[in-house]
Amino acid sequence: MTIRTQDAFEAALEEVVRRLDASAASEAETAELARLMAEIDAYRPTFTAPADAEDDLSRRAQDLIVRARALKAAFETHTSSPWNSLPTDGRGIGPTTGV
Repeated sequence: MTIRTQDAFEAALEEVVRRLDASAASEAETAELARLMAEIDAYRPTFTAPADAEDDLSRRAQDLIVRARALKAAFETHTSSPWNSLPTDGRGIGPTTGV
């Protein structure tokens, strides 16, 4: 059984809790518990946007990418300053730098 929906995910969580609350577990129940927990771990919920919102979401995603690149460039400019006391080339890091 592969978890494909939120309802199946919640049912699997409830089953794991029920099995963990049971005091004595056989080897078969332990294997089933491990299988359920692996399926819970593997579950990745999906999101489907309404068709009329796809263009807006795409524009928003592109805007976020542009802003993230600008932020990265600003950070790199700031951290590569000659006034930065930490070496950025990786040389001299350790007890000899006095850092």
